[in-house]
This record gives sequence, structure tokens and C-alpha cells, in this order.
Amino acid sequence: MELAQGESPAIAGGMKKATLAGWKAFLASPAAPPSAMGAVELEGYLTGLAVVPEIVLPSIWITGLWGDEEPVFDSNEQLQEALDSVMGHYNAVIRQIDGKGKRWKPMFFTPDGAADIELCRQWVRGFWKASIFAPDTWLDLADDERTQFLVQPFTVFMDLDDIDEQLSPEEIDEIRRESAEFIPRVLSALRKLAQIRAGEETIPARPSRKVGRNEPCPCGSGKKYKRCCGLN
Repeated sequence: MELAQGESPAIAGGMKKATLAGWKAFLASPAAPPSAMGAVELEGYLTGLAVVPEIVLPSIWITGLWGDEEPVFDSNEQLQEALDSVMGHYNAVIRQIDGKGKRWKPMFFTPDGAADIELCRQWVRGFWKASIFAPDTWLDLADDERTQFLVQPFTVFMDLDDIDEQLSPEEIDEIRRESAEFIPRVLSALRKLAQIRAGEETIPARPSRKVGRNEPCPCGSGKKYKRCCGLN
């Protein structure tokens, strides 16, 4: 079997039952531009969209799937199959995070449960691409001492020259491996935080208590309500 972009032999078997069959078929076709996201990077991208409270419409983030070049689909059916595959995996990611929490193993984990550093780098690259749709949210998380730990596991996969100069390649790999293994815990926390924030934005204000006509007016005038604001 020929592997799709961004897929390794270690995860090829597990991907057979995943929801990305349509996307992998697209990647293997002439319609896919070289800049289109591989399977691992795509999952990171979809996960980044799933853990922020802001609603980003598919019509906005779908353009990020192709990269710098526009795809040339052979037919509307091929386009629909690819997009249905992406949306199916997006929904599957949400179900996995909500259902399994920290026990969910993203695609950068090998079948034996170990985190693959190179696959995680691809995954995190997609995750960061999704962050551009909610930059203020991620900056707030990074600036707040209480939530910095939620961002840190992703930042170690960026090119950090300061760290590279101070630590050996083996030490850097170990830091990144530990961070990769910690990401599922972070995703669960980010998802819950996103749900809380989204809920706070939609909770309607409670109606104020009805003031009795003979009670002091809440405006602070000292008059009875019926002689003050109650006249309006």
C-alpha cells in the first residue's frame, strides 16, 4: 500500500479505520497541490480549531487545507468526498477529546503508545496554523501565568535557538518527547476551558429582582420606588 502525504509506516495500519480515507485519496490524486496538508498535520490543524472558544466557520478555515496553491479537482464529487472526509475527522477529534480526554492518542503516537517526535512536529505545525484564527486567545493564554502550561508543550516544537545552544540534541529530543506525551492532557484542559468561555459568552443576564412599590428606590435617591423611578 502506498502511503499518503504526512503518513508513516508506524501509523499506516491505524489510519485504515480512520475517517480520513477521502482526504488520503485526494492527496494521492493529481488534484492535490504539494502544499496540501498531510494527514498528521491536518489532524493538528483540526484539533487547534476544536479547542478554541471562538467559532471559526468552515468556509474560512477550509482554505488553509490547500496551503499556498489552489487544488484542481476532477469533479464536484471528488471535492465533496475530500471535504466530507475532513469534516468527519474534525467531528471525530471532538468526540475523542470530549470522550477520552487525556487518554486520547493523536496521530503522532505510534501503535505501541510512544510519541514520535517528528510526527508530533508535523502535528504541531498544523495546530499552530489554526491559531491564526484566534490570535488574541492564544496570546492571552501564553501571557497568563495560570495558563502558560497549556501553551508550553507546543512551543518546544518551534525553532528555539536559545534552547538549542544550551542543550544537547539528545536533551532537546527528550524535552520534546515529554512535551508530546503531555499534549493529550493539555488538549483536554483547553477543550474544557473553551467550553466554559463559550458558555460564558452565551449565558443571558439574569433578570433583576422586582422592586416593591414601597421599597427604597434602587437608584439611591432615598425615596420610595413608587415616588421615584417607579413613576416612569
